Amino acid sequence: MLRELNATAYKQVCSGCNTERTGDYSTLVAGQYVSGEPPMPNTLRLPVCSCNRVETLGRSWDVHPNPLCRSALHRRAINRLFALLIELGFVDPSCAPIYEAETQHPADVDPRDPRTETIVVPLTDPPEE
Repeated sequence: MLRELNATAYKQVCSGCNTERTGDYSTLVAGQYVSGEPPMPNTLRLPVCSCNRVETLGRSWDVHPNPLCRSALHRRAINRLFALLIELGFVDPSCAPIYEAETQHPADVDPRDPRTETIVVPLTDPPEE
């Protein structure tokens, strides 16, 4: 699970061993290509954890029905991460033309820029007001 985006790195909690890991954005690539398959521009593969778990994150184009729940906040952070990686040029070459042709971000994207404001994804749903 994506846990945090900050000025230089991301934090992830591994679903296999529950370890929190920090990684530099340059270790990530937006999009994925598997030989013989079409490019997957909405998929991001996280580096392999020490427990050998490999996790992927998916960019979402629809809007979450409950904007204040943890899964909606997680989705918005993932969409922001994709936007940041694309802007920084950390993209799979097979997906680069797709990103270049895009004219907008997904509707459900965190409006904050993690380079100036840390984005933290809660581990549980925020309390209801």
